[in-house]
Amino acid sequence: MKILIVDDDLLMRQFLASILEGQGHEVVQAEDGADAWEKFQANPTRLVITDWKMPRMDGIQLCRKIREQSERSYAYVIIVTSNNERDDVSEGLSAGADDFVTKPFDPTELRWRVNSGLRVLGLEDALEERIIEVRRTAAKLEQANAQIREELEAAADIQRALVPEDTGQSDCIQFACRFQASDFLGGDGMNVFPIDENHVVVYVADVCGHGIKPALLAVAIHRVLTPVAGQASIVADVLPDGTVSRIAAPIEVLERLNQQFPMDLKTCQYFTILYGVLNTSTGEFQYSSAGHPTPICIRKGGVVETLPGGGLPIGIVEYGDFEAESVAVKPGDRLCFYTDGITEAKNSDGVMFEPERLADTLARTHGRSPCDSLKAVATRIEKWSGQNGLDDDCSLILLELLGLRSDAGSVFELDFDESFNATDATIML
Repeated sequence: MKILIVDDDLLMRQFLASILEGQGHEVVQAEDGADAWEKFQANPTRLVITDWKMPRMDGIQLCRKIREQSERSYAYVIIVTSNNERDDVSEGLSAGADDFVTKPFDPTELRWRVNSGLRVLGLEDALEERIIEVRRTAAKLEQANAQIREELEAAADIQRALVPEDTGQSDCIQFACRFQASDFLGGDGMNVFPIDENHVVVYVADVCGHGIKPALLAVAIHRVLTPVAGQASIVADVLPDGTVSRIAAPIEVLERLNQQFPMDLKTCQYFTILYGVLNTSTGEFQYSSAGHPTPICIRKGGVVETLPGGGLPIGIVEYGDFEAESVAVKPGDRLCFYTDGITEAKNSDGVMFEPERLADTLARTHGRSPCDSLKAVATRIEKWSGQNGLDDDCSLILLELLGLRSDAGSVFELDFDESFNATDATIML
């Protein structure tokens, strides 16, 4: 260890140097505080032994200057004094001195003091190395977190791209959608799309849980339920020329989903869904629910009807207890589909928003466009939840039948396969 000895007495410096060099230390000598400060700045030492009373700069002033160099490694300072009065010791401690040696001193005592200082410096070095290691680890973690955030944001952009545009309109229908994930990624999925010129498919799904795994399952559901143009899918059979030959009944779609997505006991993942087909020629909306909140029908005059539903979520049991439901929709009527993140939003008192408040808002805003109506719902929920925020993903679709097609659609026979454990049925679409 390199040790700086500061004393205006040459004999005392030589005496101290002989003791320390005998211990194997390298000694640098300075004749006073000013000389010591110059040498310390040029080549800092970790241990300083300085006399108290010296010309130009005394030991207390030197100690204060050393302590001002906070960016450098810690230096252990021992002050040598012939005055051991309490006030002087207090002054030295306030200046930042670590230890004192009173003249005359025993060489053995000096060695003990120096060894004590070396132990403190060893602990200081170990602590500094640990701090450096912690900072390196924190920097790596921050970099990893930044990369994860970037990837999650990219995944969220992809997920949002799977959700239909905020608004859509044809000559028969207009609709609006709203989706808000409670985190980067959500477990909700929804879509509205025509299956042929007379039929529109609409569905809303809610995967149990939050985060990456539910989001991946929601994407898988979207891929299964959203057919590629001209190709057969779970929702419809297609002829070689790309013409839709048979539209699957909603209950059949749920049965197929139930077979395709059994619940994994390791992850306990399942999902609820409401799936339906609107016939734009007749106004009949046929749907089935798998444990999902039932749709709300807002008639043209603003009267609200809560439609029936039920069933078990997809994947819970091998054969789901699904029911075929239907409702007649007239021009000017609206259908609302949503996930329970809407109705289960809580205020500061823990009271849920409930379907009744959703229905009330939809009825009050029936004269506005579907987009404005959903904005009103979002505003009311935001005020309701306040600082609590949303605990779950929120999805909404509001679909309005503008008018019926003049040319009636075809009649498709929807024969359930026995493997779906359902009776044969024929429905008019």
